[in-house]
This record gives sequence, structure tokens and C-alpha cells, in this order.
Amino acid sequence: MRRPVTTFIAAAILVAHGVAPAVACRCAPQPLEAHYRSAAVVLFARVAGVAQDGPDLRLDLVPTVPPYKGGIAPGARFVTASNNAACGLAVEPGTELLVFGEEEAPGSTTLRLSTCN
Repeated sequence: MRRPVTTFIAAAILVAHGVAPAVACRCAPQPLEAHYRSAAVVLFARVAGVAQDGPDLRLDLVPTVPPYKGGIAPGARFVTASNNAACGLAVEPGTELLVFGEEEAPGSTTLRLSTCN
């Protein structure tokens, strides 16, 4: 009989002190056309390298065909969050991707990739 009371008390303590919810990547479902419209660059590419770049990962991408939209400006950087909880891509060299790169700011040469795009 004591076990249900103990379980109830433990649950009450957790609720009273609050349990922080886990932060997880959430994306609104969108049709492929919407991703295409919002992207600055759309292309197929192979990941040649991955390196830490501050809080992000920098992806060295090699296009495998000419871009379908936009172009890769000289000095362009492709970045993604360093973990999947922040919608980052988990990629390794050799991975092939369909890239929908979004500018971090208008006119920026930094293009962000995520599991949402």
C-alpha cells in the first residue's frame, strides 16, 4: 500500500518543481514548392568535409550537378546547427544531399541548412 503513496508523492514533487521540457526540432510541414521558393540556392551536392564553426558546423559541399536555383557565390559558407535537437543535419563526408540553402540575412553569403528545409 505504501508504494502507490510514494509514487504519488514523487510525481507531485516533480510537478511542483517543474520539469523542463526537452527542446526538440519542430518544423511546420510544407510542400516541396514552399522550400524551393524560400531557398536562395537549390542543388545536389556531396559533403566533402564537416568542421566546427562556432556553435554551428560548416559543411564543405561539392555540387554534383549545376544548381537548380541560384548560384554559389565566391566565399559562400554552408552551415547547419551542430545537433539535431536544433534541426542540424547529421552528415559525414561522402553524404549526398539535395540542398535548400537559405540566406542567414538578405545578401549574406552564409547559407543555412536544416532538417526543416
